[in-house]
Amino acid sequence: MSIVTDTRLAGGAAAALFGLSALLAGTAAQAQDCVNRGQLDVMYCDANEDLVADTPSDPSKLSNPDTLVFAYTPVEDPAIYEDIWEPSSSIWKR
Repeated sequence: MSIVTDTRLAGGAAAALFGLSALLAGTAAQAQDCVNRGQLDVMYCDANEDLVADTPSDPSKLSNPDTLVFAYTPVEDPAIYEDIWEPSSSIWKR
């Protein structure tokens, strides 16, 4: 019984190490693809050095949402607008 348990543990450890190595290899590949990253996360790049993250070079990584919601509350006391952002439109009901 202990041999089976040890084999399962060894298989699980091997799978975990394989997954970890694949993750690290992907991160290293992303880091090498970007000439200038600055302080951006590894998933972003600023190749043209304009201090703005560039769009992905791979078109399959682009996102095109149906609705983009932007909200700004220009007051110092957020309690004034406490309930103004309550979902009341059909765009929130998905």
